[in-house]
Amino acid sequence: MNRDEVDQILKSTFEDRRLSRGERQALKATISELNLDGEGQRFWRNRAFAVAEAVIETEGARGGAEALAWLHDVVKAVGAAVEDTSTSKLVQEACLSNALPSFPNRPSRARE
Repeated sequence: MNRDEVDQILKSTFEDRRLSRGERQALKATISELNLDGEGQRFWRNRAFAVAEAVIETEGARGGAEALAWLHDVVKAVGAAVEDTSTSKLVQEACLSNALPSFPNRPSRARE
């Protein structure tokens, strides 16, 4: 996903000056599907800061408080989405590693 697409998604969540529950869930789902690493997470956070800064530059203090509250919620959603993805991977790996030893037709490892 390129910068313009990310900016468009983030700007659309700021249109009503808050990140609604539905927008938060959609944002987390989108980010989870992207399977972001640390760099990808930083990219999304940086773009959210850029959107908030643009609002503050054009609206000053009037829009600043709303932009800051929105930014706080977006940063939490981005972090939670990446954390959920990481946790999901760990759970899948743990389940597979626990299931494989007891799998009946599992090929044996070569002996040294």
